[in-house]
Amino acid sequence: MRRYLLDTGMMGHFIDHRRGVDQRVREARQRGARIGTCMPVVDMQIAAIARALGNCTVVSSDSDLSDVPGLAVENWATG
Repeated sequence: MRRYLLDTGMMGHFIDHRRGVDQRVREARQRGARIGTCMPVVDMQIAAIARALGNCTVVSSDSDLSDVPGLAVENWATG
């Protein structure tokens, strides 16, 4: 089985149906490929720093951070 890992730029094109990326993903899936994406490097650094500090809550509207086990995340942006 072929696997593809889309970086965040490609994910943006995929989500917004731009530049034919969504079509290529659909075709790859039809051939049995698995498609994945990664958490951006900066998000991983922020999560690592917060975990190393201990008792630290990350304030972000980025939903990627909610996937980090044991990381407290709050979204202060409302409306």
